[in-house]
Amino acid sequence: MKLKYAIFDLDGTVLDSLPIWETVGLDTLRAQGYDPDPQLNRELRTLTMADGAKLCKELFSMPESVEEIVQMVEDQVLYAYDHSIPPKANADGFLRRLKAAGIPMCIATSTQRYLVEAGLRRNGLLEFFDGIFTCPEVGQGKKEGAAVYEAALRHMGGTKEEAVVFEDALHAIRTAKKAGFRVAAIYDSSSEGEHEEIKALSDFYFHHYDEITLED
Repeated sequence: MKLKYAIFDLDGTVLDSLPIWETVGLDTLRAQGYDPDPQLNRELRTLTMADGAKLCKELFSMPESVEEIVQMVEDQVLYAYDHSIPPKANADGFLRRLKAAGIPMCIATSTQRYLVEAGLRRNGLLEFFDGIFTCPEVGQGKKEGAAVYEAALRHMGGTKEEAVVFEDALHAIRTAKKAGFRVAAIYDSSSEGEHEEIKALSDFYFHHYDEITLED
């Protein structure tokens, strides 16, 4: 793989954090006495936390404000980012290789900044990234558009031809490709059933970071 700039998704790509997101939305609803359809989680996974809270508020006529619902979820996930979430296998070694090669790296994620920083800091990975860009801060989710990737690229000063976006989720890969980015898909078990489509859509597909060879 040849690249001059690297843009990384966080959850399921740099951190092995998707197991917490797989259950936290539904767990929050159940804790409040609701009985959500398990299939709702598939849609929640594609949304920012605020948009997911809006959806839940509408579906269940929740009396709490969107901000209060978001806080319920954040209280649960912050502990995990601070104490238990590990990096993806071999991600730290790959980041070291990129840094040694002088390749600038940024995070582009749907996750709130303070969670991003907590998870990266705990795993000793924060130092590798030149910038962190989040969908809540740029005002657009990955399902809606590529603003978060564009912001990261502007920060580094490169072109789309020189950059590679590292992602694990099909909806995000679709968005990045539609915007003209090259995409390296990283396997995550949360995308079971979508891997063939992910493979077909992406420029590169890897099960593990140690499979990636850098070219000069």
